[in-house]
Amino acid sequence: MCVDRDHDLDWVVDQGYIQPKYLNRYLHIHADVMELSVEDIWAAVVEKWPTAAWEEVAHVHASPSCRSHSRADRGRSRHRDGQGRPCSALAKADDLACTHVIGLIRALQRRAPAALYTIEQPVNKSFCRVPAVRALRQAPGWRWLTGSYCSMTCELDLGDWPRKDTNFLVHGVGAGFTLPQCADDCKYLLERTEPGRW
Repeated sequence: MCVDRDHDLDWVVDQGYIQPKYLNRYLHIHADVMELSVEDIWAAVVEKWPTAAWEEVAHVHASPSCRSHSRADRGRSRHRDGQGRPCSALAKADDLACTHVIGLIRALQRRAPAALYTIEQPVNKSFCRVPAVRALRQAPGWRWLTGSYCSMTCELDLGDWPRKDTNFLVHGVGAGFTLPQCADDCKYLLERTEPGRW
């Protein structure tokens, strides 16, 4: 299941993100997550899969907007101050959406406590300072992990990957679980020096 405000199911299929043969296993909710409750989400699940049960939920993943946290602009956007507090309208909206998503995840956890829960955000200095994120990091069972996509891929993932270091808030993994991080030796790391590939 995916909740996406900006793209509908046709766009997802056209982009090749979901192959048509898997559409029976995929639910796309084209809506603003800020307008959804857990009940809304579950109603959509049951409409697609009438026999669905909470104990069958295996994984819930969220990827809140990184626009106002991104390091790509080298701080020129002024979305946040030195303490990570939101300064722009975009940053304030991003934090409200992130807080709402975390509230949905906590509500889902109460109904499906055995599922794996993951929240991702590219490595930056401000995401961990969002109050809802900070509170979740301190909640029992939640772990803060860092991994690199080029290190986490395998032969099943087509193509090469840039070195994208990403933080994950995770609930439902063992205490010793870690994610691989790139040391510029990944088999699938995109070669930035090869003409036409970056």
